[in-house]
Formats: sequence, C-alpha cells, structure tokens
Amino acid sequence: MEDSAVVSQRPSFVRSSFCDNGVMTIELNRPEKRNALSQDMIDALISALQRAERHKGTRVVVLTGSPEGPFSAGADLKELSALDTPQAHARGWLKDLSDTVNGMRKPIIAAVEGFALGGGFELALLVKLPPLLSFPPFPHDIFPSFIAKNPTYHFSLLTE
Repeated sequence: MEDSAVVSQRPSFVRSSFCDNGVMTIELNRPEKRNALSQDMIDALISALQRAERHKGTRVVVLTGSPEGPFSAGADLKELSALDTPQAHARGWLKDLSDTVNGMRKPIIAAVEGFALGGGFELALLVKLPPLLSFPPFPHDIFPSFIAKNPTYHFSLLTE
C-alpha cells in the first residue's frame, strides 16, 4: 500500500509518498526547469521533510529527482537574478533547508540520477547518509574530478 500526498498547494514542486516498509520518498518535481531550486520549491521541500520527521511510520527518507528530469540544476537563476544583494542575503536561500535537514533525527538518502549542479549538488551533500550517485561509465578510468579533489566525501557510486 502506498500513500501519496502533494506537499505544496501551489504547483506540486515536491511529491512525497510513503510505503509500508518505512520509506518516505520525496521527489523534486519541476522537470520543465530541470528541478531548479526556487524559493517555492525549497519551502515545499522543507514542508515535506518536516512531514516525514513527524510521520511515526517513516524510518528513512529518500530524496530524489523527478523521473523526467535530472536531480537538480541548482538555483533558479531567473528567480535569483531578480533579487538585489540585500534581498538575496535576507532570503538565506538554502539556509532554512540546511537547518531543517540538520535538525532531522531520521536518516535521509539522496538518490541522485542525472546531474546535480551547484545548489542541487549541495542538496545532495546535505543528507545524513552518503548520496547514491549514478554516473555513466567513464572511459579510461577517468574519475569525476570533484570526488578526486575532495577525499573527505565518500559516495556510493552506481554506474550503468
């Protein structure tokens, strides 16, 4: 049995579903913008995470991108470009989301398929467990430079 709920009353930027096995899946759902993180999407994601934290049957949260799009293209640059510097600082952008994730007691796994750029990659790194990243096969043993340059991060790599 699966219980699905739309978290935002605006367009459904985030979808969540709960399965009887204790897994709450939270899906970024803005494929037409490559799951770019707008403030509305961040607010919906915070609400979904808070709902997962309160849900007694949830043992783990899986954060993923929509099937039609990548994990996340990062910040919604169109939205950010409309802000001046004081407005951007006042908004805090990912701070509320970071505070929410850091305050959760339940583990969160990021299932990343496709690209996760800028703030989308930050979101994948915010989680409580190492993100699951899916890369196409690399020719000649080429390893992604962002991982090779930062050995403090340990990822579970899935290749096709």
